[in-house]
Amino acid sequence: MEIILDLEKVCTADEFYDLLDEKLELPAYFGRNLDALYDVLTEIGEETELRIIHTDSAAVAMPRFFRGLKRMAADLREENAKVCLNIE
Repeated sequence: MEIILDLEKVCTADEFYDLLDEKLELPAYFGRNLDALYDVLTEIGEETELRIIHTDSAAVAMPRFFRGLKRMAADLREENAKVCLNIE
């Protein structure tokens, strides 16, 4: 499965999680933070590529969030080989 998140018009973490929820149908208890996202992604049991594209303006608007997202993506690679998170 391939999921594409286009962040061209995303400027806040809330907008990111709203878009993510549209694509992944997150559980109602999802905490809308990177730790909760990590937990959800590590539970995926099928081959999944999550591509995050057009990140330039979002990375400028949310630099701390993006640093955390990149660290989480690296940790995810070690925890769940079935999920590939690419930040382009």
